[in-house]
Amino acid sequence: MAAAKDKMNALALTDNGNLFGAMEFTYKCLENKIQPILGTNLLINYNTNLSEDPKLYQITLLIKNKEGWKNLSYIVSKSYINQKNLNFRFISFSDLVAHKKGLIILFNNVNDKEIINEEHTDYSFIKQMHGTFGDNLYLDIFRPNKEEKSFNEANLLNLSNSFNIPLVCTNNIYFLSDDMYEAHDCLMCIHQSTTVADKNRIKINPEAYFKSSDQMKKLFQDMNEAIINTINIPVRCNFILEESKPKLPSIFVTGNISEEKIIYDKSKIGLVKRLEISNPDTKIDTIHDKYNEYFSRLEYEIKIINTMGYAGYFLIVSDFIIWAKKNNIPVGPGRGSGAGSIVAWALNITDLDPIKYGLLFERFLNPDRVSLPDFDIDFCKYRREEVIEYVKNKYGEDKVAQIITFGSLQARAVIRDIGRVLGMNYGRVDKIAKLIPNTPGSAKPLADTIKEDKTIKNLIKEDIDLKRLFDISLKLEGLNRNASTHAAGLVISNSPIVVDVPLYFDSKAQLPATQFSMKYLESIGLIKFDFLGLETLSVLDATLKLLKKRNINIDLNYIDLKDKKTFETLALGNTLGVFQLESIPMRQVLKQLRADRIEDIIAVVALYRPGPMEQIPAYITRKHNNKLTTYPHPLLKDLLEETHGIMIYQEQVMEAARIIAGFSLAKADLLRRAMGKKIKSEMSDLKESFIKGSAKNSISVLQAEKIFSDIEKFAGYGFNKSHAAAYALISYQTAWCKTNYPAEFFTSLLNSEINNANEKFISIKSEIERTGIKLLKSDLN
Repeated sequence: MAAAKDKMNALALTDNGNLFGAMEFTYKCLENKIQPILGTNLLINYNTNLSEDPKLYQITLLIKNKEGWKNLSYIVSKSYINQKNLNFRFISFSDLVAHKKGLIILFNNVNDKEIINEEHTDYSFIKQMHGTFGDNLYLDIFRPNKEEKSFNEANLLNLSNSFNIPLVCTNNIYFLSDDMYEAHDCLMCIHQSTTVADKNRIKINPEAYFKSSDQMKKLFQDMNEAIINTINIPVRCNFILEESKPKLPSIFVTGNISEEKIIYDKSKIGLVKRLEISNPDTKIDTIHDKYNEYFSRLEYEIKIINTMGYAGYFLIVSDFIIWAKKNNIPVGPGRGSGAGSIVAWALNITDLDPIKYGLLFERFLNPDRVSLPDFDIDFCKYRREEVIEYVKNKYGEDKVAQIITFGSLQARAVIRDIGRVLGMNYGRVDKIAKLIPNTPGSAKPLADTIKEDKTIKNLIKEDIDLKRLFDISLKLEGLNRNASTHAAGLVISNSPIVVDVPLYFDSKAQLPATQFSMKYLESIGLIKFDFLGLETLSVLDATLKLLKKRNINIDLNYIDLKDKKTFETLALGNTLGVFQLESIPMRQVLKQLRADRIEDIIAVVALYRPGPMEQIPAYITRKHNNKLTTYPHPLLKDLLEETHGIMIYQEQVMEAARIIAGFSLAKADLLRRAMGKKIKSEMSDLKESFIKGSAKNSISVLQAEKIFSDIEKFAGYGFNKSHAAAYALISYQTAWCKTNYPAEFFTSLLNSEINNANEKFISIKSEIERTGIKLLKSDLN
């Protein structure tokens, strides 16, 4: 925004040693009609013998074209690999030379203590750089002090004259304005784990703030040629990091058979197996009437999947899940909106019949809104890595990577961090921090808290130290604090990932991570696959293995979902160790609910969250007294009967719009999304369309507005039924195992917690003792 305000035509991003912000920076520049120039600052080791002390120079690399992007992506990635060897990031001179095409080099790091001559290493280095890079090499002058010119500048001028290397003038930018210096100084202390009182810490020059064009011209008024050279650099840099279509491996295509044909054939065969149809006719119309809905839905979904170009995505997910199951690695029945796809069910990606449970495909993929599919897959916590290894071996190690995430300075954390670096009393700062609300998912900005909280406002007025604490914290809140890797996300590409995005290497991770976060990876065509580790699946698997030792073979996909003993366990609130249902408040809900069907568990999983929790008493009351059940409109009775007239699920919001106003499910999903996210610009048009559509059902404008308002209220907290149903199924499976085979279940549960000597471990042991089960040491791992 500062560059746009100054009417700058171009702006360069040159973060130290990384390209984390390249895509976001590009978007922001283009939004403000500024030419983005991408680059980075890196250390180059001129010493070819890595066993000797390195001879380091700092350079700035700028991208000229697409080849330059690929080369810089490789160079930056290599610097992280080098860090593993010498504990600091650098690139070798030979690597720079090998990947020099498409890059401009700015050099400004020579001897700052004396005038150099031909005998200095600096001199020979510049000579070699000039011979290698020719007119792509510039000498970069940065004036860290307004009054004094350094030896560094004198040396650069001499070198420029000696080798006829053009000069440019730049300014290192670490903070926006000069009044941000103190805040940035504190940020540096956070990164160095020190305090402002530490005299030996690294400091940034106070002049390293964003200067306007006029300020730069004034600062370098004696160097007109360098100013002209600087202004001309954008002319040489014509690379824009553009969006790209999804890049997925096409390994399933053989001969002339396309992925679209493969997914159609596999899905049809898979659905036949799911429905256990013997010798079906290949013509769908001749199959028994009761299956028509399934095959019609399959045809509809495949058409959308193929039109959107996502056949390969489904095939990749299906492939690694089938591999996991064949290798006896437990896989969850589903997670998220993907469980609403009948194609996913047919391909063994999920284990829920979406038609039986009323799950909608459009909640997962909407043909009216371009969005990438996103299957979240739960695997056994202890064998998840085997599946990742399979994927890595199948598609190529260089085509698979984890995803970076960034931890930011949130309101409470920034107060604590700044209090520490300022040397304030920890106890006092901790008390101040605890005054700041910390509600997950709805955290307020610090400025709003100060404005609304009288206690904090008065403390700031009365205490100059606290005022300083909050002033600095306000400037730093929201900034990225650290980089790490996504807990579950992987990307799989059809080419080496480093071609599209540089890689980050976390010493604790087995795979490299992309330097772009998920939000920007999708823009360049890399699609996320989530490999989650779920301990409950490990407990269930261990339970089944213990039963197998007794020649009892159980397939949890075929257990009785109406088992009275299991529902008695739930009604008693006896749910320690039961997935999603074991908290003390949840047990109280279950005692009142007295669930007697799987739909009740789905509902309680969806309702037990901040916001919709207030509907739990109504759900329970209506379940036990159906006379209290009411509906927003008679047309919605069949839809809402399952949930006693209460709209719990996002799918119900979508279906209500279809039933009342004749919306397609795709359009209904747009309404659901607009209502849930309170997108007023979209809501207005959709409301008008809703009212018009309602008229076809003889619903008056007033009635339609009332129904729309009711639906909007529910949509604000509506939960994804596909996710609730999948997780409720795991909840039921754990309750079933606990009820019918308690010894094996408790042994497995205790083993899962045996290394954690925590409160849960003690509670499990206590419950085992109460049930009278005797555990042998040989049962425990």
